[in-house]
Amino acid sequence: MIDTTAIGRTFAAHDDSPGAPPVMVASHSFWADHLGRDPGSIGRLLTLDGMQVTVIGVMSKEFDGPRALRGIDGWIPLTPCLESVRSQGRPATTINVYGRLK
Repeated sequence: MIDTTAIGRTFAAHDDSPGAPPVMVASHSFWADHLGRDPGSIGRLLTLDGMQVTVIGVMSKEFDGPRALRGIDGWIPLTPCLESVRSQGRPATTINVYGRLK
């Protein structure tokens, strides 16, 4: 992700490594609606579909992410997400992947 955070940070390479603790970058609207715009939300543990994640950043209000998808609450790295799904014995049949060109 391009670093356009309001608070915190976006993903680093180590966030997507096998065994990495699951982290999340929250959308600005999720932060406002569910976390009360609390700057102390960075470091907070949330449970997403049975997986505990730590909020590491909140995107700026102007960031709209992939334009094809609206209403996104946040983003998590692929590797920890797949590890969690597989550990629960569930198939990962649909995954949206986004990249950033240099």
